[in-house]
Order: sequence, then C-alpha cells, then structure tokens
Amino acid sequence: GDWSSDVCSSDLVEGHASIERVTAKVNETTRREDNRLSVVDLQRRVEDWKGHDITSFGDLLLRETFFVIKSDSEREYNVYLFERIILCCKEMGISGKKSAKSNSILKRPASRRVANLQLKGRIFVNNVTIAHNVSRNSTCRACACAAPAACRPLC
Repeated sequence: GDWSSDVCSSDLVEGHASIERVTAKVNETTRREDNRLSVVDLQRRVEDWKGHDITSFGDLLLRETFFVIKSDSEREYNVYLFERIILCCKEMGISGKKSAKSNSILKRPASRRVANLQLKGRIFVNNVTIAHNVSRNSTCRACACAAPAACRPLC
C-alpha cells in the first residue's frame, strides 16, 4: 500500500517508546530482585547485628564494594545503602562445615564457601544533613561548576 512517511515515523516513535518502557520495567524488576537476594545474603552472612533488625532498614537501594586506605594498608568494605541506614561490613573468615578428615567428601569446596561479614559501621540516613560530591570527574551539584574542589565551601 501507500504508506506516508509521517505515519511510519509516528509508528516507529511509538514502538520505540514502548520498547524503552518495557526495558525500563524489566531492568527495574531485575534490580529489585538482585537487591532482595543481596539482603537475604547479607542477613545470612552478618555474624552480629548488634541489636539491629534488618527488616526495619527499608528497601536496599544500592550495594557496592569500597576500598579504604588507612595507615598504608588497603581495606575492603561491602557498603549497603538502605532507605533508612548505610551499613559498612568487612569480610571475615570463611564459613563452611569442615570435617576432621582433610579429604572428606563432606568438606565444602573452596569455591562454595562463603565469608561471614562483620558489621563495622552504620549511619542512619536521617542523621545525614549534607553530602558532597568529591569525585574527580564530576560537576558540582549545587552550582554545576566544573571545579567542585574550588567551591566546596559553597556546595
């Protein structure tokens, strides 16, 4: 038939927008499920919650690994940003049932052992009053300048 380029263009734009909506929903669903599984893993691996209840933290928003240099040594922390709290955890020794015999079939392979986590720090989000972006390759959020270090007192 006789197709108008405007009609085809309009259909393509609508189709593209539909694909983007579906992709965004799939990505969000995947992110939420990954975060749910991370919370289950965190709950299982932390040795001592120091009286805190993980169900009161809200949804997990982000999980990252950070390296901190202190006294010429580098330390690795697993950081979890929940709606109400930020948790910093450090991996401890490997957990897993070991038998008395070193070659026992009951022994978990090294690849299946899971390191326990020690809760090293927590920050309640309602106590955070200001945050500064200190990354090197970013613009200042407050004034959109290219030199956040120069205007840090203002931002």
